[in-house]
Amino acid sequence: MLSLLTGPPADKADDYRMVEDFMKNDGIKIVSGGATGNMVARVLNERLVPVDEHLDPEIPPTSKLKGVDLVTEGVLTLHKTIDLL
Repeated sequence: MLSLLTGPPADKADDYRMVEDFMKNDGIKIVSGGATGNMVARVLNERLVPVDEHLDPEIPPTSKLKGVDLVTEGVLTLHKTIDLL
């Protein structure tokens, strides 16, 4: 199973519930989007760490976050993923 979280909620008051629900899921967890990654890091009280390894010049670099398997930039990465699929 794979869970993808993208886009913070419209109401900041829902941040904690959204992250809590996301983290309850089993399997691979992916967060896509800078604002979303920062929100998840804040809610989990963890540090978002940029990854030095950059494999594709068309896609912004990823980050690491404890408890999450992959943190990416949003629109460009999702668009590239759709193209590849």
